[in-house]
Amino acid sequence: MITSRLGVSPTLRRIAFTLRLARVQGTVIAQQRARTVTPHVIRRLFQTSPVLENRRKKRASNPRPKDGSCWTRKDLESYNIHIEEQDPLTFFDLQELPEPTVAGDFLNSTSASDSMFYFNHANAMPGTGEPEFALMAAVNFAGELFDIMGYTTSHDCRAAFGREDLRFRICGKLRHARADMCLVDLEQNMSILLLVREDKGQGQEPNTDVQAQLVAGAVAAFTKNNMNRREAGLDLLSEKVMPGIVIAGTSPTFFKIPVSKTLATHIRGGTYPPDITTVTFCQPPVPRPAQRRMEGMVPLDSRRQILSCYEAFKTVVGI
Repeated sequence: MITSRLGVSPTLRRIAFTLRLARVQGTVIAQQRARTVTPHVIRRLFQTSPVLENRRKKRASNPRPKDGSCWTRKDLESYNIHIEEQDPLTFFDLQELPEPTVAGDFLNSTSASDSMFYFNHANAMPGTGEPEFALMAAVNFAGELFDIMGYTTSHDCRAAFGREDLRFRICGKLRHARADMCLVDLEQNMSILLLVREDKGQGQEPNTDVQAQLVAGAVAAFTKNNMNRREAGLDLLSEKVMPGIVIAGTSPTFFKIPVSKTLATHIRGGTYPPDITTVTFCQPPVPRPAQRRMEGMVPLDSRRQILSCYEAFKTVVGI
């Protein structure tokens, strides 16, 4: 079907003219022609209109100003953000995973030590007796693990802060994004190095909504880091890969989230970026992938693989 510059076909214009003629003049011929135009024909012609199709796409991708904790996969699509999974070696750009630098008792013991009080509770699933404590314990466990793995040290002035409220603008409105935990460099303008978001779902598959909320937190953290740099008289970052972790019990998923000033500007204005932003993630190569969430770090063979990924992730964080 040939369409005009406005995207409406000549046939559709003729039909519209016939319907108007029948309504205004009331002629017998016009009314007879109008009866032959069924709703199905009109609907089909409208569906082939490029202008109307573009309007439908615009409405579908029209973002709304909402908090980062409410983001879903649709919000990522609204800002041309795609998420792709990679195998661990590709994700970390390594030939093999490194050995974890942790004490042997934690690597090989079947029971949690005093410093890992939350270990058993963090691996509890919702609905197994202590859901609220299990949710809190999962984040606390991550903080304890950061201490053991060397992510946080008093010498390098890196600290982990829980329940961080990060603000950013979306569609011209000030909104909030929550990070269940942030790793912060206390000496470098309180720069956020890493974000942790907890997956409270029960499914074995990755929760795409939690992934979207982690991305929103990364954009808010990038904005906050640049605000701190501006106050310190430093040049603003044009782009940065923000590391992130989604943790379900004691089972982590590692993310690399590229955030740029251009992307942040589009989110602030509620506009669709022309360039794709690709977020990559990987899951540790545990022996039983289908049970990764249920088992977490309890089995020793899974624990070694997960800790090796934590060790490799230090390079992404910049430690």
